[in-house]
Amino acid sequence: MLKGETVTFDTWQHHYEDGKSKRTFQRDMRDITAALTETNFKYDLVRKQIRPQLLTETTQYSLVSEMTANRLTDAIAIGQIVIASRALSRTELTKLLTTLVQGLLPIDRD
Repeated sequence: MLKGETVTFDTWQHHYEDGKSKRTFQRDMRDITAALTETNFKYDLVRKQIRPQLLTETTQYSLVSEMTANRLTDAIAIGQIVIASRALSRTELTKLLTTLVQGLLPIDRD
């Protein structure tokens, strides 16, 4: 997770290959959160639900640094300012927004 990877219950379970329960997975995620807090580590465990409207909902967990959180906030602000300014053509706007999105972690790109 320190390398920007996301973890789901399925990927976690596949890693351990011994059929651990979802409850154990949830405890592990809770323990990671507690360890990050206790050590003042500059990362947060972020939980993101994919397709929550479907029965096959998947929850992804990833570590996000304070710098990454600021990068996402900055990218959103810049995008909103540029769109509202109407100073760029549609092609230029698309290119700029694509560049902003590419600078984000995969989990933040949605």
